[in-house]
Amino acid sequence: MLQFNLEDFSDLPDRVKELLDDDAAREAMIRRAYEKAVATQTWECRAKEFLQLLEDI
Repeated sequence: MLQFNLEDFSDLPDRVKELLDDDAAREAMIRRAYEKAVATQTWECRAKEFLQLLEDI
């Protein structure tokens, strides 16, 4: 994820260009995003959250 401040994002174009030029950094970002999505955004995760909500009621 590339974070920036909405009040001062003047360096954002340079940061994006650097990321586009750095294949290794971009691939690492993609890998981390995929791992996080698989760990937190699957139907299995949603079902576990739902069951926990039901238990808490």
